[in-house]
Amino acid sequence: MRFEEKLNHLTHKPYHRSTLPNGLTLLCVPDDSTRMACVCILYRVGSRDEHPDKTGIAHLFEHLMFSNCGPGIDFDEVMQNAGAEGNAFTSPDTTQYYNIAPSSCLELMIQMEAIRMEGFKISKKDFGIQQKVVIEEFSEHYLNNPYGLFSHLIMDLSYKTHPYRWPVIGKDREQIAALKYEDAEEFYHRYYHPSNAILVVSGHIQTAEVEALAEKYFGNIRPGIRNENSYLQEPAQRISRMKILRKEKMLFSSIDCYLTATTDPGLILIEGKLQQGVRREEAEAEIWNLLNKLQSEGIDPHTWEKYMNKNETAYYFSQVGVINQALNYSYAEWLGDPDLVLHEFENYRALKKEEVTAALKKYVQPEYGNYLYMIPKD
Repeated sequence: MRFEEKLNHLTHKPYHRSTLPNGLTLLCVPDDSTRMACVCILYRVGSRDEHPDKTGIAHLFEHLMFSNCGPGIDFDEVMQNAGAEGNAFTSPDTTQYYNIAPSSCLELMIQMEAIRMEGFKISKKDFGIQQKVVIEEFSEHYLNNPYGLFSHLIMDLSYKTHPYRWPVIGKDREQIAALKYEDAEEFYHRYYHPSNAILVVSGHIQTAEVEALAEKYFGNIRPGIRNENSYLQEPAQRISRMKILRKEKMLFSSIDCYLTATTDPGLILIEGKLQQGVRREEAEAEIWNLLNKLQSEGIDPHTWEKYMNKNETAYYFSQVGVINQALNYSYAEWLGDPDLVLHEFENYRALKKEEVTAALKKYVQPEYGNYLYMIPKD
């Protein structure tokens, strides 16, 4: 099969959706072009579900789930001995776990996910170990990195009401250190159960076999209450906010623009590291000159086509591989429509330049911005 044909095949691949009596949502995504299989499970909980005084528990519990198989069972060791690889990540909205292995290991992967969903089996010793690991992670990635606190500070500057205002890893080391074993147990019972989970199995699979295995291993796990948390919504920002930090040994060399990938209203971020000797005011003025030009003149046809083509390439590559398929379908199902995976690029293609320009005029205004400056200490 040619590469283009394979991409087209993946884009229009059918999936089968079902729900177990205990509320577990199951999506099967067969792909006969591979001999691998991927098992992904998404839990409807993220850092936005935390109490403001107990931030970091969602991310800490992601670590703890690898110790939730019971005495004598090491999740990573079992999976690695079977030739499987896996990982997990926490976002403000969800927590996802995934494993990939030859399809002959499919039953083992499903069984292991069910084992760590069924019952709180984390020891106090493992809780203490992982708590220290996360505190060290906070220090390494955020305190010992010259730009590490940027995301923490810009979110706190931009959100005053919504729980997106604190980072996924937690507000600070002190809050992570203050979390108790009982906090983890309560968090598990509230969010880690079939009714609050989406299981996606992709790759070299048979739908009937996957459904039978899901029923076998997950079917007897007690249901719970699906997470329907409501969140305080951020009011429209009508003022600009500014914060200046003084840091040592700053190097300025790049600029980027990106979105925060959140479900509730997020941010458009422009992040630049200036060359030495360049004045901040001059650089900022140039950014606004470019934005004002886009607002007044719009996007020229060549640039529009260029980025549409880049989006198309990125979309197709995002559909290649059983891990991408499993992650994409689990997230789309959580959003409420797994067909979003199939129609995402159609939605891009339906956009008009005028709509993008209108959005730019509506949302990107200097008086509504949040400004964070990290500059050298005197």
